[in-house]
Amino acid sequence: MNTIFSFQRFENYIKRNLIFTKGQYLYLLAIVLGAYLFSLLFYLLTNWSLVPVLMTGTIITIIIGPCILEPKITKYNGVMEYTLPVSTTERFLAFWLKYILILPLLTYGIYYLLSVITNVLPFDSLAKFQASMNMFNYFNLKGLLAIWGFQSMYMVGYLTFQRHPFLKTVLSIFILNTVIMIIIMLLTYTTFSISQNNYALMDILMNKEMGENQLSLIQRLPLFFVVFVFPVGFWIVTFLRIREKEI
Repeated sequence: MNTIFSFQRFENYIKRNLIFTKGQYLYLLAIVLGAYLFSLLFYLLTNWSLVPVLMTGTIITIIIGPCILEPKITKYNGVMEYTLPVSTTERFLAFWLKYILILPLLTYGIYYLLSVITNVLPFDSLAKFQASMNMFNYFNLKGLLAIWGFQSMYMVGYLTFQRHPFLKTVLSIFILNTVIMIIIMLLTYTTFSISQNNYALMDILMNKEMGENQLSLIQRLPLFFVVFVFPVGFWIVTFLRIREKEI
């Protein structure tokens, strides 16, 4: 497309996508409500809250959403999708907003409403369950950064692997994490003098009282790597992969 972005065209593309994906949101709503009711009944019977399990499942769904919620790209629907009169920027923004903004806000909103409803239920025995429904125990800034970081890899995986994108993405993440851990260990080893008779490396990795001022630049490289490559770097790769698929 010659025009990078057109608000009207982008709006029409978003409306078109919502029409095709509204069933997904209804199914997710039904699953969350059903799981909530089951958790509430289970707590009343056993005094054990399943909300942390429910929250964990929701977060995992958001992370792997691009691979399990998006339709499989075939030579038939791929031609239809990637020949639509929208620009790469508009197509990327629609894909990005669905998983970065719409899906998290939808789930957070549902849990917030459920927590409000739970807090007004006239049962004294629900105090522990009501406390576990506090969404801020699970969703915060650090949590969102972690979700976006892992989710960005599944975005790339969905657009890269035509067959079995979820399984291949999981395998790729495992290999990537292994490589990153090896690099971090090598950087740490070369930064500090470690003798054969002590466990300085373990102390460095486990010491939570080490002040930030004591960290060298090379120690902070993994943090910068995580923040800027996960997810920003993979978002850029997602944009490039979408552009490559356009006809």
